[in-house]
Amino acid sequence: MIYLRNTFEFSDAIASFALPVMIFAIAAARLSGDYLIFQFGLSRIVRILLSTTRAGLLILTTENHEIVELLGLILIGLGISVSYPVAYSTVARWGGDVASDRVAAWSLAQQVMLNSVSALFLGPLPVFLVCASLLLFF
Repeated sequence: MIYLRNTFEFSDAIASFALPVMIFAIAAARLSGDYLIFQFGLSRIVRILLSTTRAGLLILTTENHEIVELLGLILIGLGISVSYPVAYSTVARWGGDVASDRVAAWSLAQQVMLNSVSALFLGPLPVFLVCASLLLFF
């Protein structure tokens, strides 16, 4: 991944190993996610996985050792593997007429929230441009 190679100056071998490690973690957790939700309940599993994502992001942004960075990516992969599908299915089940409209609105809201966070670092102009371009599609 470019982030690991440019920010931490990891070798190309380690940086190219990061994406398969994260994808393997996503796949492994996704395959066992339904079983875990059935055994322990949706709310508990989502809380655990979101905490896992936060821990992975904290590790990824604060540490600079290759193995620890890969552990952070594994934690992020485990966390997002089930929490994103659960979020979209929850939004689709909310009341109303058309589920696809609610899912589209949720996707747009996520983009606006992510771009609002980037405004803290980049300024308001990139956020305005992205939001304006998103409005062209609706």
